[in-house]
Amino acid sequence: MKRILVIDDELETRTVIEIILKQNNYTVEGISKWQYLTYSIQYFKPDLILLDVDLSGADGRDICSELKTSKTTSHIPIILFSGFPDLVGHLNGCQPDAIIEKPIDLTNLLETIRSTLSLEV
Repeated sequence: MKRILVIDDELETRTVIEIILKQNNYTVEGISKWQYLTYSIQYFKPDLILLDVDLSGADGRDICSELKTSKTTSHIPIILFSGFPDLVGHLNGCQPDAIIEKPIDLTNLLETIRSTLSLEV
């Protein structure tokens, strides 16, 4: 079973995503604070990270960039999600594997996850 780490400080959004992913046979860990990310990656060992751009005290694009440039985490696919319009034009150097706009269409979310995981080597 694939493991997905969800990082979002919005409880409602995170909870809905976790429920949907669990119903679709994913193992899910959700965290609300970006400060727990390193620990969560080490113990949960995610196959994919769903990362909100607008986190309290941090920008998900910066976190994405750090993860993608680290030797220990660069292999983990990252899907950014945000309510920020035209996020593609404002990635600030971040290179996510996919982007999903808020409000999140759950069918699109599942298709994007499946597609992103199938591209894994």
